[in-house]
Amino acid sequence: MTEYLDPKKAERIEPIRTFKVDDLTLTPRPSFRAYRLLQAGFVLLSLLTGADKFFHRLTDWSRYLAGPIGELFPVRVQAYLIDAPMFMRIVGGIEIAAALLIALVPRVGAAIVSVLLLGIGVQLLLLPGLGDLAVRDLALSFSAAALGLLAKEYGRPLWRAY
Repeated sequence: MTEYLDPKKAERIEPIRTFKVDDLTLTPRPSFRAYRLLQAGFVLLSLLTGADKFFHRLTDWSRYLAGPIGELFPVRVQAYLIDAPMFMRIVGGIEIAAALLIALVPRVGAAIVSVLLLGIGVQLLLLPGLGDLAVRDLALSFSAAALGLLAKEYGRPLWRAY
């Protein structure tokens, strides 16, 4: 740690490379690249899993509802009967909306995805034999939270390069 404070050794530290494009100076920072990687990944994968809640190409998502939550269905909300597949389609719609929010307003979308994945991870812990999926979703929840923190500095829509 003291080597960074030593002025003799500080001369050897290379500055971050920058290059000019018109009047805009771009800095290829690793943290910005990590932000873009997380942003693009969460947009694409949230769209994919959200859409699959309607088409069931990857899996039957309703089988991942935990006992206490799965026992709530079917439930009648006013004139609508909501069963487990309908509930998963609602979750799919939320995932698609969250993906669009990550693309447009990354801080807000990342917070929603983080909470959604946290809830999914916790409810998967209630199902026997799905602890590995629960841990994966909890880790993804922390990744989405990291995206939200990076968005405080770099928060721009996905189509804006820099």
